[in-house]
Amino acid sequence: MSKLHLNITGMTCVNCANAITRATKKIKGVKSASISLSDNSGIFELENKSVEQKIIEKIKALGFGVAHDFNELLRAQAKEQKVLAIKLAISAISSGLIMLFHFGLISASHDFIALSSLILCFVCVLCGTSFYTHALRSLKEKNFDMNTLVSLGVFSAFFYSLFAYFAGSHELYFDSPAMIISFVLLGKFLESKARAKTSLRLKSLMDLKPKIAHLLLADGTEKQINASELKIGDIISIKPGEHAPSDAIITYGGAEFDESAINGESLPRYKSVGENIFGGSTNINGTILAKIAKNPKESLLEGIISSLQQSASKKLNIARLADKISNIFVPSVIGVSLLTLIIWSFFDVNRAAICAISVLVISCPCALGLATPIAIVCALSKGSKSGILIKNPAIIELIKGAKIVAFDKTGTLTKGSLSVSATSLNDDDLRLAGFLSKASLHPISKAISKYVGTSKGAKGIKELAGLGIEYEENGVLMLLGSIKLLQNHGVVLNESQKEQILAQ
Repeated sequence: MSKLHLNITGMTCVNCANAITRATKKIKGVKSASISLSDNSGIFELENKSVEQKIIEKIKALGFGVAHDFNELLRAQAKEQKVLAIKLAISAISSGLIMLFHFGLISASHDFIALSSLILCFVCVLCGTSFYTHALRSLKEKNFDMNTLVSLGVFSAFFYSLFAYFAGSHELYFDSPAMIISFVLLGKFLESKARAKTSLRLKSLMDLKPKIAHLLLADGTEKQINASELKIGDIISIKPGEHAPSDAIITYGGAEFDESAINGESLPRYKSVGENIFGGSTNINGTILAKIAKNPKESLLEGIISSLQQSASKKLNIARLADKISNIFVPSVIGVSLLTLIIWSFFDVNRAAICAISVLVISCPCALGLATPIAIVCALSKGSKSGILIKNPAIIELIKGAKIVAFDKTGTLTKGSLSVSATSLNDDDLRLAGFLSKASLHPISKAISKYVGTSKGAKGIKELAGLGIEYEENGVLMLLGSIKLLQNHGVVLNESQKEQILAQ
């Protein structure tokens, strides 16, 4: 038994996720499949690894993509948002002009309005190309999703109006397909932004994993290698400002480590020889040597990331109910539309077509299926931003009735960051403290720098190792540090000035 985690791109609604689930479950060797629209992921339980490629090929055959890593997924999401924004802008302008014609806010002849509406509507229809291609691929897999309903509604209204235009009729409905595309694109754009935001917390944790590590060789020299290649027992060096690549034990030296992203503790802890350090924790102020205690893929940080990914894929009871409704919604709407067409055909064929198209046009199949998973993932994201990691989202349904909460925690309940509440320093001294703190990685320095804020007159603050700090204020180079720093900038000091600096 093995598990496969994939980053899936191109999903637009819960029916897309359901289509992938049904298709991949049919593959021999796949025991279970859980597809999450909210974080664009899929987790599969396999009898053996030989079916991994078949799963990827099936997903691509359905019209979706598979990202090799999380960064590629984020790039795909950014590209998707950009394309959606362009299509939305074009469609919104075109459909807006059609509506101005429709309500008579632009004075022109009927022939001019009809031809202009046709052209503008055709532009909007082109903006929805992705819906039609997804619908065709879904139909090949005998799956009816939101794209199917959108495509039917758009083409029914467009071709009916096109036929009416060439027939010389004044009953044209070019505004309907144009507005359908515009509203669906708007929904897709907002939904895409919401899902992208939920990925930021996960990315911030992934960014704690360094890509390279400094491996100490037998001859005492260092070699840069990929952090993923580290093995248990390897000796590495971790310098100030670097993240630990995995859980390890210090073998030489000591340093303060910021572990706030791991355990929420706002104050750094000084650790020395024999003490454990967590992968992802930040070395603040000392170079150390450490022995890798866990494979990077089995570190505590990796466990937290994996837990977050799995929690997003778990479904609440209300989400399962929404999925069931969404699965039968599209076929039901199509059935009702056909029934409407048949019944009205006995009275008025023209009216029958209009009523059948209206049933398709007013339906929004993904509202229920989309609202529930997005609400859940937003709750998970909100919790993770506050340092609350939720293993099972089912607790969200249960906790709504809680009146008293008891916390059992060894350490302290904190926000994971320090803050300054008050100061007795005057403005000049406070501003100077802010300058000095800005160049430091220490949590206390960060708190002071945040409290003081960035001075409008200061820029280009640099910390020079072992020398001091230099920055520019109102066009003047300011130097704070050792005598050597001043001498490096050509400052000539007499003996009394040197003694005064040393005394300070």
